[in-house]
Amino acid sequence: MDISRITTIDPATAQGEQAEFLNGIASKFGSVPNFFRTIAHAPQTASAFAAFNGALALTRLSAQQREVIALTQAGFHACPYCSAYHVFAAGKAGVSKDEAMAWLRGAPSTAPEQALARFVSAVLEHRGRIATEDLAALKAAGFDEGHVIEVMAVMAANFFTNFVNLAAQTQVDFPSVAV
Repeated sequence: MDISRITTIDPATAQGEQAEFLNGIASKFGSVPNFFRTIAHAPQTASAFAAFNGALALTRLSAQQREVIALTQAGFHACPYCSAYHVFAAGKAGVSKDEAMAWLRGAPSTAPEQALARFVSAVLEHRGRIATEDLAALKAAGFDEGHVIEVMAVMAANFFTNFVNLAAQTQVDFPSVAV
């Protein structure tokens, strides 16, 4: 039973653009997670998100760095769906569950990941109005101005997922984690 505030679309009964979008997700992931079943209500938006998210995988940020960003945001917003998904995704990127949970709590173990998490936290806490020192600390950890733009783009994608999942109360279909 779907207990979400925004219903999920069943790929087996979807039609038109919704079916096309969900079939593409199924071919990529092997199944259709509830987040995608939810955003399929707006197939153009869903397709634009999927394309943007796919492009983010081509940035210089590693999969692990993108997961540091996503888990920092999921923890900040206390998003059950995003927390569960990104702990799972971090595992697929070779990160242990303990390390992913540390990222969720804002406590990465390496200096570059710590700098990245602190920067993301500063952006969140100050709504983008970061201090010069926040930017300098990220650069001192080896990130350049191009990385800063890439971090902001990854954050933009994660704002979308966090806010959709929180508003919809998307039913978690990954192993749950404590938020």
